[in-house]
Amino acid sequence: MSVNECQFSSSMVVSSMIGLLLSVYTTHVELQLELDNDYEALCDLNEGISCTKVFSSKGAIQ
Repeated sequence: MSVNECQFSSSMVVSSMIGLLLSVYTTHVELQLELDNDYEALCDLNEGISCTKVFSSKGAIQ
C-alpha cells in the first residue's frame, strides 16, 4: 500500500467515524426531545444557533 493510499484510507476512516458519532448524537437528541419537551442539547449555543430547534422543526419531523 502506498503512502497516498494509506492517507486516503485513514481519511476515510476518520470521516466515517465522525459521521457515525454525529448520527448517534442526533438520534440521542431526537429521543430526548420526544421524552422531554424542555430538553436542550449541547449544540444549542444561543437562540439563533440551536440544533434542538432544527431537530424539532416541522421539516425534521416529517
